Amino acid sequence: MKGMQPHSALNEINELTINVSYTSDQIDYKAGTLTVGNNGLEYERQFKNGFIQIPFNQIKQVQVQIAFNRFFRGFYVITKDGKKFNFLTNKTKKVIHVLNRKLDPKLIVRYHK
Repeated sequence: MKGMQPHSALNEINELTINVSYTSDQIDYKAGTLTVGNNGLEYERQFKNGFIQIPFNQIKQVQVQIAFNRFFRGFYVITKDGKKFNFLTNKTKKVIHVLNRKLDPKLIVRYHK
């Protein structure tokens, strides 16, 4: 996560902005907003400086977390350089609908431990 410096926007067009929690270690959750736009995903941390930008062309896979075959808990974004970003939100279905239009549908899979 980059932070403490101004950054330029990844997207010119924002299609969806939602509240999410981001975690890199399953313990420390950071509240913020996730924007899905024309060029990729942008996460901006709430209350403190910090952001993540993931261009669509760097996404290797999106793994959707579904609990009890019914509840969409969140999703992982895995990049081509091996980084894994965990976003939790109650708006997962909305994000996946937008990502289905932006990415090859084969890249969006159900998460399995």
